[in-house]
Amino acid sequence: MNAYEMFGAARWVSPCGECDTPYIRGEFSLGKKIKSAEITICGLGFFELYLNGQRVSDEKFNPVNSDFHFYPDQHCYKVYGEVTSHRIYAVKYDVKDFLTEENCIGVLLAPGWYKNEYCAPYGEVKLCFRLDVTYENGEKAEILSGDWLKWAQSPITKYSFHHGETQDFASVRLEGWNKVGYKGGEWHDLTLIDAPDTNYYVQDCPSDKIIRRLKATFVGETEEGYIYDAG
Repeated sequence: MNAYEMFGAARWVSPCGECDTPYIRGEFSLGKKIKSAEITICGLGFFELYLNGQRVSDEKFNPVNSDFHFYPDQHCYKVYGEVTSHRIYAVKYDVKDFLTEENCIGVLLAPGWYKNEYCAPYGEVKLCFRLDVTYENGEKAEILSGDWLKWAQSPITKYSFHHGETQDFASVRLEGWNKVGYKGGEWHDLTLIDAPDTNYYVQDCPSDKIIRRLKATFVGETEEGYIYDAG
């Protein structure tokens, strides 16, 4: 698929380097009784999707890693002149049970593999989605990503896929940011950008999930930090 076949007229949006770990939100209305609703979404590098304050899925690190799209500094191209194939995966969710008449969509983005400190970056974090709604009377509606969405700095103020996160929940207070009627925080306009020139696929492989939790035991403190035994 190309971008239009995957997302229709939805636009890719991005903070364009002003923030690597943004919250993105927007409110929209739906009328009538809903028969079905499915969202097709891709947030690069990783995304978490919320509707009306609820996390839509417990999956982690979506979409899966790929050779997203061409960039001039790619090693195989720069050194050997090879042009490889590229693809970006989008994820589909059934979201009927998350929707009401008045709705808020919220997305948390992070660089993931897309803008990685160990690789030449593909670009800035970005988002695109298409929400397809069918009403019980047969009418259809689309909610498409675009410049009606806004972004704000999330409490994740520093991110590294390999080295973890710095989180500042003390000064970045955005409780309820993904719910209808939220008025707090400092929200900014997103930039409309061109869709990455690549092949688009629906992700059909299992996503990462948390399958168990380890309870760490405090061991001691050093000059450099704290030591825990994870068992």
